Amino acid sequence: MKDKLDADYTYKAAFETIITGAAWPNLRVHAAYPSVSSLRSRCNLEEDTPLHCFYTCPCNCSFEHEVVKNTQSLIKLAQAQSDTFPCLWFRGILPSKCTEIESEFDPADFLDISYHNESNCNWASNTYYGDASGGKYTEHTKLRRVGSSIVQVNNDLSLNFGASFNLPGPVQSAGRGELLALSVLVMHLLPYAEVFFFTDNLNVFGTYNKVPKAGVNSCNCDLWKGIFSSIVKKALLLKVRWMPSHLKEKDGPLPDDVTAFDIEANDVADHYAGQAASRFQIPDEAAANFVYYAKLVKKIQKRLSYILMNLPSRK
Repeated sequence: MKDKLDADYTYKAAFETIITGAAWPNLRVHAAYPSVSSLRSRCNLEEDTPLHCFYTCPCNCSFEHEVVKNTQSLIKLAQAQSDTFPCLWFRGILPSKCTEIESEFDPADFLDISYHNESNCNWASNTYYGDASGGKYTEHTKLRRVGSSIVQVNNDLSLNFGASFNLPGPVQSAGRGELLALSVLVMHLLPYAEVFFFTDNLNVFGTYNKVPKAGVNSCNCDLWKGIFSSIVKKALLLKVRWMPSHLKEKDGPLPDDVTAFDIEANDVADHYAGQAASRFQIPDEAAANFVYYAKLVKKIQKRLSYILMNLPSRK
């Protein structure tokens, strides 16, 4: 049976019950209402503790769903660690000590730019493409290290010149990285330049094309303030255009003002953003413990919730 629990409302309700500590194995009920037996109602072999209910009860072997079958191997680990980490094994809450990252691996607080084909750099009127990538660990907010890029592409789609760089600071979001690409472009542009900038981030496009106040009121107001300030000081004529991310010509009609060349040029920007993300990525050995527990807690959450959903009704 394929795991499709995440989209199931009943599962979400069961998970809420688990994570808030609102599940009541029989031993807990017995403590409040002594007339209720403390034994597990399915097997009648042992007291119905959380450990027995969700892990050691032999009746759990009857569940055919993969979220239970594939986690039977965790029973011994649950027995060994449940006294130390009850929040993990009985409520699916990951202890903070399991996700600690040494401070030496914190994101840099300064901008580190690498130039590509630097001899060709001429930040004058032209069309530029920007992108950002969260890198290998982008699904884990704490591990994500965003890289961004700006490129100027020749007619044959070769790189004329470009720049790739890290996203400084603790907020490592792809959206902020996409905006940083625009910020760094504006920082480099020569005065009076007339520029088209392509981004695949709809929020960057939408916010720029509203009044400046929209940027000031955003969570990235620091970057927007610098962008609009530089535009005024340098008397720039900047037009920001949007294209869907990872767009392919075969996907059908292209958006207005987007050409097949723009698609390929955006891929060049994506390539260099990926390179930047790899350059600043947290080392695998530093991320290993975090990744292990992040995967483990998801398995535990689904096991606990599924078993709770399928317990027989109490009399």
